[in-house]
Amino acid sequence: MFDSIVENKDKRGRRVGTLLGTSLGLHAVALGAVLFVDQLRVGPVPEPAIAITFVDLASPPPPPPPPPPPKKRSAPKKVEPKPDEQKVTQQPKEFVSPQDIPQVEEPAKEEPKDQGSDDGVEGGVEGGVAGGVGAGTGVAPPPAPPPPPPPPPKPAAPVFVDIETVNKRRVDGHDPVYPPSAQRNEEEGVVVAKITISAEGKVTDVQILQTHPAFERSVREAIASWRFSPHLVNGQPVAFYTIKKFVFKLQ
Repeated sequence: MFDSIVENKDKRGRRVGTLLGTSLGLHAVALGAVLFVDQLRVGPVPEPAIAITFVDLASPPPPPPPPPPPKKRSAPKKVEPKPDEQKVTQQPKEFVSPQDIPQVEEPAKEEPKDQGSDDGVEGGVEGGVAGGVGAGTGVAPPPAPPPPPPPPPKPAAPVFVDIETVNKRRVDGHDPVYPPSAQRNEEEGVVVAKITISAEGKVTDVQILQTHPAFERSVREAIASWRFSPHLVNGQPVAFYTIKKFVFKLQ
């Protein structure tokens, strides 16, 4: 049985090989026929024609053509002047002065009108002016009110003075006391204040820059009691300010 199967495979392989060979041969024949027919269609390419020109060197070249005749200029047209131009170009006639000069009569001068006597006008006021108000009534106009006084000059801005100089100028007052409640609670803190002093040496303003709720009241009460000697600039007392730091620390 195995031999029959092998034999059948060999027969099939031979048939396939025969068919492939036949197919390739037919395709080759068809391709050759197509190429042959294509070669028959292409005709021979004609060679280009060669043009030969013979030049006679013995004969001279022809003369150039003569120039064209000049154009005739037309005569300029005569422009007649307009009637207005004729009047302008005409010479003026000779002026003849008149023999008799007419006399012009001068207008008669008007006499000045009478300005009136000093008797005044009926119904007028004695000592008054015509068309005006009586001058003998004795009523004088009220005087103009005096101008308002100039505003007082603005005070100069306070100058800065260091705290060491301010401490030397203090003549009255006490230092802040340590609050008893803060001592019992063992609290410590720092208060920084900007103090403004007038030219007379009195404290006019206190600004707390850094505070502690347990010590701010004690600082304000102490600063309110302070008095200073005047600070002089060019011999004149001026307002000044300083910045002081109060440190509260338990011993």
